[in-house]
Amino acid sequence: MYLSLTSSEGPSQLHITLTYSDGSEFKGFKLPDYYNDIPEGNSNLSYLVHGLAKWDPGNKITENDHHNIDVLNIHPDPGRILKKVTVSKDKAGYLVFWAATGVTE
Repeated sequence: MYLSLTSSEGPSQLHITLTYSDGSEFKGFKLPDYYNDIPEGNSNLSYLVHGLAKWDPGNKITENDHHNIDVLNIHPDPGRILKKVTVSKDKAGYLVFWAATGVTE
């Protein structure tokens, strides 16, 4: 299952609860600030969009090619029936949820 997210004003420490028909599993992920690239070797994160510009209310670019929308793979257990996904975060950073999708096996 993939969540498309942006964190701004710093990274967001995410707490994911995967509720299955037979119990729950808890996972933690750190989503980088949207200005920063994904750290090398992080197989949980990829880009939905990489290198977006930042625009001001007057329709002028204020920062060029630095902002990203990241995709987080939360790796639910394919052998269990997933009923619900809950996302929470620590206070630092602002989190924007863009989309979610998944694949069936």
